[in-house]
Amino acid sequence: MPDTSIILILLTLSPVVILFVHTMVSRTLLSVKPGFSNQLACLISVAIGHIPMGLLLLYFAFNATALSNEPVAPSVIYCLIVYNSIGYSYFHLFNMSETARRVRILYEVKKAGRLEDSEIQSMYDTGDMFSGRVERLLSMSQIREEGGRYLLCGYFLYIPALIINFWGKLINLPLLKDPEKKK
Repeated sequence: MPDTSIILILLTLSPVVILFVHTMVSRTLLSVKPGFSNQLACLISVAIGHIPMGLLLLYFAFNATALSNEPVAPSVIYCLIVYNSIGYSYFHLFNMSETARRVRILYEVKKAGRLEDSEIQSMYDTGDMFSGRVERLLSMSQIREEGGRYLLCGYFLYIPALIINFWGKLINLPLLKDPEKKK
């Protein structure tokens, strides 16, 4: 029987493998084809991630089992299910920030039958979007207002924001690049 603890450790580390592959795929694809879909790059990364995960599992967990007569198929199927479930979750975590506005645009176009560019843009009042987000941050005590300026006072959302920002920079998302470097 394969070493269960090694399998669990490797599967627990699989998001790191996916992130590493996603970093390489995104940087490569976006340099070759700048308009390439970020979601498709993520899906490709999860698919390609089967290779390093399979090799790691084969080397560390299934190598000794191959020498014995014990069946490995149930363990392999379990690993595939868990890895693909983690990949599915990774994709949706990544995808949440990518699609919300697009889904709304599709809904509004379908509802109206057809919309002009100016009509779609009028649906996105940036002032309302900003105000709504600031109100939520204030109500969650993540920021406070003093003299017309906002100050950070909570870290519950700030730390995940740093992680997501780092993740975006790592996989080379153009929207998450440092605004100071653009100047």
